Amino acid sequence: MFEMQISELKRYEEGLKERKLLIYQIEPDTYNIGLDEKDHWQSGVALYETFNPKQKAFKIILIGLDGSIKLEQTQFLSAQKLFSIIDAMPMRRAELKEKGN
Repeated sequence: MFEMQISELKRYEEGLKERKLLIYQIEPDTYNIGLDEKDHWQSGVALYETFNPKQKAFKIILIGLDGSIKLEQTQFLSAQKLFSIIDAMPMRRAELKEKGN
């Protein structure tokens, strides 16, 4: 499921960029910021322990700009669903209004 999720996000990189999303790939002992598998993975367990204490095989978490968790699930998340959740958030709606959309 992990590979399927990364593939989905890669297909919509412009939408991710437009919404200022940072993607963290977190494994038990390492993490990577971004979608490219060739990026530099860094050692560390703190993110995994913080965001996946029950050690689920797959988990996706959406954290808002305010630092609160907006979505947490252990199933595939389509880019369309992700974008609709974000686009409904007050800060995003204000941003779109300011841009005239």
